Amino acid sequence: MPKETVYSIVWSAKEDLYELHIPGDHQVWTREDERWFSWLKQCPSFAFQGRSGHITLLKERRRYGEGYWYAYRTSHRRTTKKYAGRSEHLTFARLEMLASALGTGVSPFPQAVGQTAESTQSGSSMLIPKIQAPRLQSTHISREHLLARVDEGLTRQLTLLCAPAGSGKTTLLSQWLASRASSTGTSEPVAWLTLDASDNDPMRFWSYLIAACRIAKADFGQAALTQLQKRWQPSVEPASLEGVVTTFLNELASSSKQHILILEDYHLITEARVHETLSFLLAHQPTTLHLVISARSEPALPLPRLRARNELSEIRANDLRFSLQETREFLRVARAPHLSAEHLLYLDTRLQGWAAGLRLAALTLQKYTSGQEVGQLLAALTGSHRPVLDYFMVEVFEAQPPALQHFLLLTSGLKQLTASLCNAVTDRSDSERVLHALELANLFLEPSGGSERWYRYHPLFAEALQYEARQRLGEEEARSVLCRASLWYEQQGQWPEAVEKALQAQDNTRAAQLLELICELSSVPPTGDLSILTHWFEQLPAATFQQRPHLCLYYATALLYSQNGAPLSPSLLVQIEHLLLLAKEGLSGTGERREQGRLFAMRGLLAWRQQDIREAQTFSERALSCLEEDDSWYSISLNVIGQIAFLAGHLDPARQCFLAVLARCASSSNQTLKRAMIGRLSMISVEQGDLYQAASSMHKMLAEASQQKDLDDMCLTHLGLAWLSYLWNKLPEAEQQAREALRIGELLFLLSRRINAQLLLVLIQHAQGQHNATQQCADLIQQFQEYEAPQLYRELAFWQASLCFLDGDLSAVQRWNDLRSQRLARPSLALYEREELLLARFLLTSDRQTEALELLEPLLRDARAAKRAQSIIELQIVMACAHARAEQMHEAQVALHEALELARAGKYIRPFLDKGEVMAHLLRVAFTQVREKSLQAYLQTLLSAYVRKPSTSHFLATSLSGNSLTSKELQVLRLLSAGYSNPAIAHELVVSVHTVRTQVRSIYSKLNVHNRLQASELARLLHLL
Repeated sequence: MPKETVYSIVWSAKEDLYELHIPGDHQVWTREDERWFSWLKQCPSFAFQGRSGHITLLKERRRYGEGYWYAYRTSHRRTTKKYAGRSEHLTFARLEMLASALGTGVSPFPQAVGQTAESTQSGSSMLIPKIQAPRLQSTHISREHLLARVDEGLTRQLTLLCAPAGSGKTTLLSQWLASRASSTGTSEPVAWLTLDASDNDPMRFWSYLIAACRIAKADFGQAALTQLQKRWQPSVEPASLEGVVTTFLNELASSSKQHILILEDYHLITEARVHETLSFLLAHQPTTLHLVISARSEPALPLPRLRARNELSEIRANDLRFSLQETREFLRVARAPHLSAEHLLYLDTRLQGWAAGLRLAALTLQKYTSGQEVGQLLAALTGSHRPVLDYFMVEVFEAQPPALQHFLLLTSGLKQLTASLCNAVTDRSDSERVLHALELANLFLEPSGGSERWYRYHPLFAEALQYEARQRLGEEEARSVLCRASLWYEQQGQWPEAVEKALQAQDNTRAAQLLELICELSSVPPTGDLSILTHWFEQLPAATFQQRPHLCLYYATALLYSQNGAPLSPSLLVQIEHLLLLAKEGLSGTGERREQGRLFAMRGLLAWRQQDIREAQTFSERALSCLEEDDSWYSISLNVIGQIAFLAGHLDPARQCFLAVLARCASSSNQTLKRAMIGRLSMISVEQGDLYQAASSMHKMLAEASQQKDLDDMCLTHLGLAWLSYLWNKLPEAEQQAREALRIGELLFLLSRRINAQLLLVLIQHAQGQHNATQQCADLIQQFQEYEAPQLYRELAFWQASLCFLDGDLSAVQRWNDLRSQRLARPSLALYEREELLLARFLLTSDRQTEALELLEPLLRDARAAKRAQSIIELQIVMACAHARAEQMHEAQVALHEALELARAGKYIRPFLDKGEVMAHLLRVAFTQVREKSLQAYLQTLLSAYVRKPSTSHFLATSLSGNSLTSKELQVLRLLSAGYSNPAIAHELVVSVHTVRTQVRSIYSKLNVHNRLQASELARLLHLL
């Protein structure tokens, strides 16, 4: 917890500077200078009250160097801590970013989509005007026939407005929305997304689309949002965008309301992957969604199919043209001078109902009064839209006062305009008045949606203004404008726009500084839109990275995480290695242990991804020796070491690593990492035989994942619970959980999740006696090629061989064993043990007990050393069967007893049940020898399960020892169990007492019991009575 401090840095909006308040003194700073950094080196702590919020800064001393600054903020009795950096890095911009990040919980990193509905609505780093419908302009006229056409389109899947620029597409849609709102009296869910060229990244496209829907309905899309965020986290298999879209569509389908989604300017989308995923949406579109697309050209979507099915409503350029009557009405509303019928007809002939041309004409005509002047103006109109636009632009632009012309040129490059931004760019203070006047005059400006006064230039006008700006403004002034815009965005906490403007200004130094600051203060691993980040890095010249080792490290990190767990291409690997080499050279000799530790952590993570276990271990351990425990990279390295230990079967060290990472999750909001650690700890509990602890953790993980609508974690948890139920032989519950996992896996379009769920169902069905289960397993293998998922393919091959073994198809098992060495994937330790166990059982079928035992003994030693209880159970069960076949009954019972002692706490059933008649006989013998009540009860449960097993009930009921009880012996057994004495039995059956005694001895021998009580208990257990 930070201590109270006597120093305060306070932002003064009135003076436009920062003030230092010290007891008995007062200083001011307008920028970071030598005095500032000198003061920081001497100061132990201070309070910061900036434009973005209030935080406390505390310097934590280290064994090496001056130490590091950390920022703290306490809210609702909870204190949040964030690394701030060294004194030389502590600029005012960095302090403002820290205050913003700690105050809102929003990372400065460009987010794929807001973390919550609140963050989406507040915007974080998302440009809110993109996802708000434009406000309707005052100079519109009613076009009822077009509004009816759009209304009619609601009965179909898609409405397409396809026409050239300036045809009135946006105005028509704005008017349609306003008309529906006034006619229905209710505000139906409408999502509006204005697209630009940067939305060609599929992740960004769907991020903004979901955000637009969340503006319309705050709690909408949480599950799809969570899936989208998880794509940025390294995983075994990248999440599918089709899975995200499916989740999005399912939520729409379950809604009772009709939803409208409008995509404006879709012609700017050229990326095939965006077209593919939107086509997927159209192919599976629910009836509760209507899609509207506005574009200048026909989009690359399955329009012919929609036309054939009458699911496409089209409004084209000819439909949008103004009629002569509409032209007259528009000019009247726009306060243009009255035109004669001849002039009106001439204007209509030249413009051909072009909406943008009419608007420009109305503006131009306002300065002409006589019919002769109007005639001269109209006579100058020739050719297509472009010359008309150029002509009117000159007429309208030149008619404006010089100061207003300069304002328009300076702001022409801004996608969105607001008063304070324009003040910063133009160096004036009356931009709000100017923007309001431009709006009233209907000059170039269009109001955006929302409560704030945001505007945008009409795209055609913006293009023309930008052309004029390039001609009239010098290159130096143009760059200066962009730099001022970048600074404004930075001050507002809109970091992506700040970077974009710095790059456009070719101010690479500033762009690099902003990127370093953004990456430093963002979460690790990054959870934002990495495609945007890597795009920014790509625009920086190579020389920029030569002098910035931190930037090299951040770029390499973004490249690695952007692959979503997919294999790295050779070229990408070379690029990452080069960046890490530059970082290493730049950090050499600087004494920055923290940065060197992060470099080691990154190299360890890269090695882990490349399956270089030795290097991953070495670099991760070196990282831990350099990093402080509260560093995010410390947790990453700890996680790598934990996973290495787990795969090697070293469960206790792995548990310690995962628990340490889990403890650090408590101080962060990374719920996904928290659930990942709970999941890994559950796996360790299973390996250690503590099935009930694993189940408890999985149920907790499922509840949290369900609350956050994290479908991937829900699927994984259902798989885990299904496996536990299978081990407990609770087959109906296992089937239900596996089917739920399969349902979610199919929604996610994840191969591994779906195949694992189907595999579990196959195992369950085989255990239920369904004879086609083995063939179903073979069908699963045919669904993909080995090179696509070699580890999964090897696991499926093992399970198919296991089922063949249970079915008695030993030749199939022999073929599987012959191909083991040719598999592409090296097996994990768990799979390797299972394969060796199957091979040992196969050896037992040909009476090669010695070979089987020699195969398993080293595995048993390793399992005991690592305290892997589940492995010991499985190994000792098979070894007990091996000893029994070798007629080494004492050794068999010793092995079985260890397995039973370890298994009874977790109440394992299936591992015993799958071992057949030999194990059943061993269990029956053990039941007659064990005296401990709890172990007797466990054995009774196991033997009862054998009776219920479809393939063994008859065997157990009639021939547990290989010799069936005769009908006479069964009669004697029933009377004996009922409490009859030998004479009473003889009287009841009308035989001699000697005959009864002979039959009782035979019963004892066949059941391997020694007295009436044992015989009675076993008879009841086996349902012989």
